[in-house]
Amino acid sequence: MRSSPVRSRATAWPDVPEGRRRQMSAIRGKDTKPEVLLRSLLHRDGYRFRLHRRDLPGTPDIVFPSRRKAVELRGCFWHQHPGCRKCTVPQTRQDYWLPKLARNCERDRANEQALRELGWDVLVVWECEMGQTEQTLSKVRAFLGSAKSSEADGWVQPPGQFQVGRTPDQGAGLASVRERQPGRRHVSTGA
Repeated sequence: MRSSPVRSRATAWPDVPEGRRRQMSAIRGKDTKPEVLLRSLLHRDGYRFRLHRRDLPGTPDIVFPSRRKAVELRGCFWHQHPGCRKCTVPQTRQDYWLPKLARNCERDRANEQALRELGWDVLVVWECEMGQTEQTLSKVRAFLGSAKSSEADGWVQPPGQFQVGRTPDQGAGLASVRERQPGRRHVSTGA
């Protein structure tokens, strides 16, 4: 049995200040503020979706299984958004950061390619785009199509369908329902 020495984070990178270490450890990979905002906007718009499907390459953030579409929300720093002001490289420890950020970008490309090979369409939404929510929502709407689209959901409502919970004999309207309720007093308009 091979034993490996256990190193604390403090000894692994002695040049990193404790405040920076705490700040970096608080960064989450899921349920970030931009992601929660985008999910909220999509749900309010009538879209229904799944989150972080592990059976798909790269575990996409928001998945629309019936449409075979995925939306990836990427942080501008971590995924190196080209041309973005948030896409900076730290001045310290560049021997660590440059390869790490390059690996993130390479992994993104590989996961996106694997999803496309499986027949999925992928839309990338960047963190900085969430500042203009209406423009971002329009971009996602154009990618997904209508939220109420029966063709996209794979279900078509038959013509003449009755309201949910009503049978054909109950289709006469609210007045006929009131007349049939037991215990209600009805005023007769008879002559």
